[in-house]
Amino acid sequence: MTLKRTIYIAFFLFFFALDRRAEAGGVLRSPWLRFVGVVSFEWFLLHQPAMMQMREWIGGTRGSLPLYAVAVGVPLVGTFLAAVAMYRWFSFPILQRGRRSPSTSQPKPS
Repeated sequence: MTLKRTIYIAFFLFFFALDRRAEAGGVLRSPWLRFVGVVSFEWFLLHQPAMMQMREWIGGTRGSLPLYAVAVGVPLVGTFLAAVAMYRWFSFPILQRGRRSPSTSQPKPS
């Protein structure tokens, strides 16, 4: 597949996903997916260290599907829950405080 064709396909899929009349378009506007987007930065910060630690503890999955599911699933779920807590009790209060305080970036008129 050429790059030009790939770009065309991505362009049309993007607009299909955003179309309110298309059934699949509602997936990107679903509340659970929007919530995942809200906490995604915190999840990004926590996920990689947890994956590396789990890999160190397990020492590799050696081709075992159940061991792989544990090695991926435990950090995935655990870091998501930690990311929700981090957003709720750390990031969200900072965002709220920033919205309430007056902007100091604009010079005051004299």
